Amino acid sequence: IEALCSVKGIGNSTAQKVIDKYRQNIDYSEVLIKLDGYGLTQRMVHKLVEKYGSPSIVVGKVKENVYILADEVDGIGFKKADEIAIRMGMNPHSPNRVKAFVYYYLNNQAEQGNSWVYTDKLFAQIYEVCGEDIDKTIIQGTLREMVGNGSLWASNTKEHIGLMRCFKLEQEIDYHIRRLAGAE
Repeated sequence: IEALCSVKGIGNSTAQKVIDKYRQNIDYSEVLIKLDGYGLTQRMVHKLVEKYGSPSIVVGKVKENVYILADEVDGIGFKKADEIAIRMGMNPHSPNRVKAFVYYYLNNQAEQGNSWVYTDKLFAQIYEVCGEDIDKTIIQGTLREMVGNGSLWASNTKEHIGLMRCFKLEQEIDYHIRRLAGAE
């Protein structure tokens, strides 16, 4: 505090604030250095550390799957996370990229009132974003995994696919409409 107070215009109160701010950020130095180039602000990094509890966990999670940024950080959507991923050398045909795009695309469709899409339309969109040369088995495997873990719904014929949360909401709406229609 004494050294800071020797600077003209800095009193005890300001010096203490500077020291407190330094102490708050000292643990963030690792994550800020290792994620430099990702385009993350200090505020975004703080939010990630609050969510995951440790700067080293954040570094690991982001390096493992940069697309978590789209889910966890305000101001970063799929497109920004995708730019970061490609800039950092991610394989354009990565299953993580396919999965992130599928969530992004189906969420946008849901916001437009489409609770499902034709599977061939989804494939066309994936090819457009991830490249025509992506192996179809990567897409199929990723979608199969997403249906298997309950995040996506697919019709029995596999012609239609959508977010499971939309499917469940529609089921609930159907139930209540039928319940109300049968009421006195």
